[in-house]
Amino acid sequence: MGNATVISNGTINETNLGVIAWTAGSISGSGNVQLGRSNLTVGSNNLSTTITGIISGAGGSLTKVGNGTLTLAGSNSYTGATTVNAGTLNLRGSLSGDVTVAAAGNLSGTGALRNLINSGTVTPGASGIGTLTASSYSGAGTLSASF
Repeated sequence: MGNATVISNGTINETNLGVIAWTAGSISGSGNVQLGRSNLTVGSNNLSTTITGIISGAGGSLTKVGNGTLTLAGSNSYTGATTVNAGTLNLRGSLSGDVTVAAAGNLSGTGALRNLINSGTVTPGASGIGTLTASSYSGAGTLSASF
């Protein structure tokens, strides 16, 4: 899959394809993405995009690659991990699973998530204002907080 624009009220549904992993250069729009148990790797085209729909899937996971920013603004219910290998994941909504930020990755935003493991950079808030909520925090990465 190349670039995927999820249109208003549209759905990308992987659950019937039976694949374990799939890749999209980028995703954006207000529709929904159903992962099933698959891993979606997104961001290889280095674009900055926003998805306001819901990403769901029991056991589904998301891997962010590339230099762009992926903004997740919905109440995402996929239960697997989110891994930020490169670029920025801007969380304005919520995630049901754990988040790992790799050395070349960044996490920002005002959303909520479960456990956060940071080896990269985490910057809570938007433009230095707001709260990023995690059930737990660990790792030797940079936590860039404004007071």
